[in-house]
Amino acid sequence: MIALRANQALVADEILLDGRLALFHKTERWLAVADLHFGYELSQRAAGRLVPLWGMASISDRLTRLVE
Repeated sequence: MIALRANQALVADEILLDGRLALFHKTERWLAVADLHFGYELSQRAAGRLVPLWGMASISDRLTRLVE
């Protein structure tokens, strides 16, 4: 039996949907994330748009916590 946190839901056998926008398989030990927009700020700045550079750090932090 898998112990679920408040921000998780069991969506199939051994597959958790995590509230941090990821799927995790407990026994096969894979993590799936999609559409991160990692690097979006840099591409926007290269196009001349001034956007804050906070997204890559927050995405990186979230991924690190998910892997842990």
